[in-house]
Amino acid sequence: MLSSVMYKIQSVFQTQDSYQNLGWMDTLSEMGELDALFETKSQLAKIDFTDTSNLKNKIELVLEIDKKTYRNVKKITHKYLTSMKINRDLESDIQNAVHLYQRQLYIAYTQFFDFYQNQNKVKLSTEKINLILARLLNATFIMAKWRYFDDQPAPVGTWDNVHKVIKYAENLAIINKNLFLYSFQIKETSLATILKRGFMMDTLQKGNFSRLQVQLTEQVLKIWATNPLIVNKYKQDRYQFFIALENDRGPERVRASEKFAEHRYWKTTRLADLIEAYLCAVDTQKSLDDFGLDKVAPVSVIVKLFKKLRAEWCVEGYSRQRRKEVRNKNNKLLNVSHGLHAISQRLDALQIKKAPKVEENGDFSFELKVAMHRKN
Repeated sequence: MLSSVMYKIQSVFQTQDSYQNLGWMDTLSEMGELDALFETKSQLAKIDFTDTSNLKNKIELVLEIDKKTYRNVKKITHKYLTSMKINRDLESDIQNAVHLYQRQLYIAYTQFFDFYQNQNKVKLSTEKINLILARLLNATFIMAKWRYFDDQPAPVGTWDNVHKVIKYAENLAIINKNLFLYSFQIKETSLATILKRGFMMDTLQKGNFSRLQVQLTEQVLKIWATNPLIVNKYKQDRYQFFIALENDRGPERVRASEKFAEHRYWKTTRLADLIEAYLCAVDTQKSLDDFGLDKVAPVSVIVKLFKKLRAEWCVEGYSRQRRKEVRNKNNKLLNVSHGLHAISQRLDALQIKKAPKVEENGDFSFELKVAMHRKN
C-alpha cells in the first residue's frame, strides 16, 4: 500500500526536463485525432536510446507521452469498433494510425530495455523498472491486438522480447508486484496480470473471433484474470497453457507432460468456471450482478462470446481441430531397378494394395474408379 502511495506521489513530481521537451503535445488539440497520433508517433521515433546520455530523461519522456496518449487511443478504439458510420477508407486510416503508434511505443520501450540491460552507468529503482516493464508489455499486447483485428499474428520478434521481460522480472522478483499502470487508474495490476491477459488474447488469433469479440475478451480478462500465478514447474493435469521462452512463439496448449526449464505455465480453471457459471445463470434467469460485466456488453453478446471461449479455454475435453487420431508411420521398402519405368510399376502395385476392397456396383465404386483414373 505504501509503495502505491509513493508511486502516485512520484508520478505528480515528474522531472522538469521532461515537461520542457513535451511542448509539441500542446498543439495536438488543434489537430484531428489521427493526425495527432501520427505526430506523436513521429516524435517518439526521434527519441534515441543508443547511448547513456540523458537516459533517465528519455525514458521519462516515453512514459509521459504514453500516459498522455492512452485515453485518446482508447477513445479511437471504441469508435473504430462501435461506430456504424465508418467507411472502408476511414477504417483503414484508423487501423494504420493506431497500429503504427502502438508499434512505435513498443519499439521505444524495447530499445530502452535492451540498452538498459547492457550498461551499468545508469541505475533505476525497482519500482521504476516495474513500471517500465509493465508499460512495455501493455504496449506490446495492444499492438498485437490491432494485428488480431486484421487476422494477423504478432510481429516477428514480439514473443522473444516478452520472454526477455519475463526472465528479467523473475530475477528481480517483481512479476507479481502490484502497481498502478497509469496514475489516473484506480485499480492496481501486475506484470503477471498483464502477461496472462496478453497470453489469452493471443489464443484468439487462431479462432474465428470478430474484432468486437477480441476487444470484449480483453475487457473480460481485465475484470476476471487478476493476480494469476505463472510458474516454471509443471504439475500433471493442473495447467492448461504454457509458453516456451527459448523460441519466438506465443502461448500453446499443454498436450502432454511438458517439463522443461524454459517453459512457464498457467491455468484457466477460474476463467472456465466463471464462464460456465455465467452461462448457467443466464439459462436459469438468475442475477448477473456478481460477475461484474454489466457495463461490458449486452447479455446476448456476452453469451455468444462465452460459448466460443468455453471451447477455446476449457479445462477438460479440449481436442485439436486438425487431427484426433494418432498418426502412424507406414514405411515401405522399394527396390529400384531398370529406371523410371520399373519405379512406376512398383508404385502402381503398392497403390493397388492400399486401395480398399469394394463392391463393383454402387456409387462408391464408381467414385473410386474415377479417383484412381485421375491419379493414373
